[in-house]
Amino acid sequence: MDDDDADPLGSYGLKPLRLEDKPIFDLFFSTCGTRLSDYTFANTFIWRNSIHLRWHIFSDCLCVFANGDGGLTMLFPPVGPGNFPSAVRRCMEVCEAYNSAAKLEHWTRVEYVSDDLLRKFPGDFVAEEMSGDYVYSTASMIDLSGGGLSAKRQARNRFARRYTARTERFEPRHVKPCMEILAVWQSHANEESDAGQTECDKAIVNFKRSKEIAAAADAMNNASALGLTGMVLYAD
Repeated sequence: MDDDDADPLGSYGLKPLRLEDKPIFDLFFSTCGTRLSDYTFANTFIWRNSIHLRWHIFSDCLCVFANGDGGLTMLFPPVGPGNFPSAVRRCMEVCEAYNSAAKLEHWTRVEYVSDDLLRKFPGDFVAEEMSGDYVYSTASMIDLSGGGLSAKRQARNRFARRYTARTERFEPRHVKPCMEILAVWQSHANEESDAGQTECDKAIVNFKRSKEIAAAADAMNNASALGLTGMVLYAD
């Protein structure tokens, strides 16, 4: 078996992500006008295995591909100082060639497009909204003020009454106990998802959750190298 058989994306010049690639990604991401977690090396790296990410530089633009359940797509638009139209068209050619062979040609698309990058697309591309994210101001998350956050405010107050809490800066020594808590959460979440769901639905939900678990584990195990900081909360 040759390399292309082991990794069919290799024939298109697409490479797996490595920690050593961080300086390259950081350089290209520095050209982005919009600050999004999707346009960071850390976020890209921790999802590299769960959604089978590969990358290449086309027309002096960083191009990242995801090979998930729906075929080969672009995780986000090409980023960098190069020729955007040329890069995105080359990426579409790669996706369409791969997806056509897999009978998934109708799935070819670019995801997680910021308003700034949307304006760079050639006119024959069609934009469609993705599912939205929850966005709150930092002050709102600290104060939990307003009717929309009343449930979270009440939960915080209950926690403060019941426990004596302390915090520590996240360090490598915290990885093992945090992983144990993550496993407990996964077990409880899987049990809760069983109620009222078909076997197929449960399998899909649990599979997606396993990807989130893997990404979280990667983030903790590589926090220092990825430039991530965190906090550990103890409740006695």
